Amino acid sequence: MGYPASNIEGVYRNHIDDVVKFLESKHRDHYFIYNLCSERSYDCSKFHNRVRTFPFDDHNPPKIELIRPFCDDVHTWLTKDPRNVAAVHCKAGKGRTGTMICCYLLHSGQFVTAEEALNFYGQTRTQDRKGVTIPSQLRYVNYYASFLRDGLDYVPVSLYIREIIFEPTPCFPGGQGYLCFSISQQTIANAGEHSQKCVKLFKSGVYEVRKGSSSFVIRLDQCMPITGDVKLEFYNKPKLGRKEKIFQFWFNTFFVRNELSIQDTTTEPNGHLPENGNGVTRNVHSKALVLSLMKNELDIVNKKDKQNKVFSSEFKVTVLMHKVPTKNPGPPSWLVTPTFHQETRQDTPSESSEADTSEDEYNDEDDWDSVLEGEDVDPRGIGYRLLSECDLASQLAHTSADQQQQELLTA
Repeated sequence: MGYPASNIEGVYRNHIDDVVKFLESKHRDHYFIYNLCSERSYDCSKFHNRVRTFPFDDHNPPKIELIRPFCDDVHTWLTKDPRNVAAVHCKAGKGRTGTMICCYLLHSGQFVTAEEALNFYGQTRTQDRKGVTIPSQLRYVNYYASFLRDGLDYVPVSLYIREIIFEPTPCFPGGQGYLCFSISQQTIANAGEHSQKCVKLFKSGVYEVRKGSSSFVIRLDQCMPITGDVKLEFYNKPKLGRKEKIFQFWFNTFFVRNELSIQDTTTEPNGHLPENGNGVTRNVHSKALVLSLMKNELDIVNKKDKQNKVFSSEFKVTVLMHKVPTKNPGPPSWLVTPTFHQETRQDTPSESSEADTSEDEYNDEDDWDSVLEGEDVDPRGIGYRLLSECDLASQLAHTSADQQQQELLTA
């Protein structure tokens, strides 16, 4: 259902008094309300405090660890008494609500596949059969289906993003675009609670994108660990004009499993390729984990670029990642650790000095419930210092294991 609102908002949404009257008349003593809104709440005493909150942000998927507790709670309530009902709501009662209801339909065994659950919800909730439409929310329903189907136990996985590839190159107005992006990660806001927050870990410089090439590659010389639920947001930031979000997507690192063998051309701090002990350049091969998403699997872009003017219908984003080393004596030369003494690395000199003054605005509740940018910026993610292999070797030679870890965290 939609949000039980009051005052003027109650005129065009479900008025909270009407919701109370309905539930009390139809399901007295046998209803429980599940509020998925992170942005607001209401007087729960109107419902005799039979309200539980599993909050996550509008037009985003839930944190992966939030889904099973929600499903367990709903299942416990519904199986306690055959007369019990669960009323699940977000703001418009479609995207976030549908995501969690579809996960519960899978959890309770009513459907086996994500597609079946999503189709049922779309047919039942809407006239046009468009229930859950945001690609990242669809992705997380499929994630939960995989958990149940394969009997998986979730263990957070830490990865490094090394490259981001656009194929084919976007065709921005005027034939030239100024691309920048950010990396954010979901965290638990308060220990022991279901609340969560989105922490921005990294903001890139601006990359000049010109039409004519078959692909556009962003190589991250400095890498940082990402774990769990991660969001990549991409913007066009022209020298004159507002910064515009062109697309975003969420994924969970646990589900990045496709491997690709690639040649590692990472350079040493002196700019040369690494050499072996005989002074011969090493031909280094490594296994990269690959996440590839087609245009229809990206958020926002399909609504803003329906005519495929900027992004081809065959547009694809590929993210190459590596697992965080666990058994090496020290991190590889491309690892970065936080520092408080320098600004975020700028990848190209073309970044505009204009402040970020705009975020994407999407107010169509048929597709997006609303836009809520409640992101915190991680103070440790403002700058990074690249540690060379020599630096690491020196540290390893003169410090104990505990001291090494402390220095890497505070360097």
